Amino acid sequence: LDAGKSICPFLFEKLTDKPSFAREQATRGLGILAYEPATNTLNAILNDSTESIYMRAESYFALKKQNTKKARTLLEDFSVRNNNKSLDSALVDQINLLETQDVY
Repeated sequence: LDAGKSICPFLFEKLTDKPSFAREQATRGLGILAYEPATNTLNAILNDSTESIYMRAESYFALKKQNTKKARTLLEDFSVRNNNKSLDSALVDQINLLETQDVY
């Protein structure tokens, strides 16, 4: 991440790749660098139940790391939508794991 925000467009392109560890790491990088143009894509991944729990958890934390009004609203909406139904416990566990590890 020494390249700074100049690497963000490259990382953003990786979000369209096939599921892979590199795609998860690109998501993490976009969060660390708070790359706002990725907000809608990260939100779509977070809310896509066909995505892996790892990718969805990384998207959650990337949005959390952005810490913009829009990202906070999207995360609040996600929580409200999933509050009334059983959220996949594996996803919750992965989100909690990332949070306790403080990977950012």
